[in-house]
Amino acid sequence: MSSPIPPDPNPKTDPTTPSDPPDTTKNPTFLATDQILEKRARANANFSKFRSGQIGKKLGAAALGGLVALGGTVATVNQPGPFDLSTINGCTLDGAAPKGSEKATDNDLKNRFDIPGDEKLNGAATLENLKSQTGKSSLFSVRDSAEVVGFITEVKMGGNESCNCGTNNPQFMDTHIYISATPDADHKSCIIVEVTPRVRQIMAAAGKDWSTESLIKTYSHQHVRVSGWLFYDKEHENAAENINKNGLHNWRASCWEIHPVTSIDILPPTPAPANKTGG
Repeated sequence: MSSPIPPDPNPKTDPTTPSDPPDTTKNPTFLATDQILEKRARANANFSKFRSGQIGKKLGAAALGGLVALGGTVATVNQPGPFDLSTINGCTLDGAAPKGSEKATDNDLKNRFDIPGDEKLNGAATLENLKSQTGKSSLFSVRDSAEVVGFITEVKMGGNESCNCGTNNPQFMDTHIYISATPDADHKSCIIVEVTPRVRQIMAAAGKDWSTESLIKTYSHQHVRVSGWLFYDKEHENAAENINKNGLHNWRASCWEIHPVTSIDILPPTPAPANKTGG
């Protein structure tokens, strides 16, 4: 009879399993690419454990994986205790809408606060496709995330919106950002992307100031990459250039948005076209 195989004294573990606790002993500003991908995978695994197909679960520091991906950086969230964003400022995910209504469903989507994993990214959701598609698009849906590159032409405070229970407090209001393929585009050529109060709180816990005032100072007229969840804001179809062509009061290209935004990266300026010389 053969001898039993002794146990491995140094067993390998899967670094992406949700049970693997995050390393909160360090707060690196920049990590090598492989480290970023590893930690993103771990954070996404933890998020999926809590999400379970629902929007707005109670999150603890462990559920966040101790991490929030900020473009090319990964910041450690050292927030003790429950990190529950299902209700903030007395406002639930439904906002001011009646529970179970279509408006409540839209508000739930706007108020998502989980960071989308790579498997949610839809490469068809380019800036140009977002500008051209209507709500019946077969290219993408509100369950997808997007990553677009363009120029921010304006950053401003949003209004008193149902998703935020009509508050006047800037901390709990959305920030509206206009982004286009060119730096001098007018509003009807721009896609709207929105920073929400819940994601703003996640960024604050990671040491990032995403207040409207700070976003104006940091990102106005910058060449950027913006990522986040897709949303179709059908309330504004009468002001969208791709539906209400040449409307006098149009102020957006399309009703497709990135809402909420979960990442913004500043990119190098695009090079000016070379001067052509006659021959």
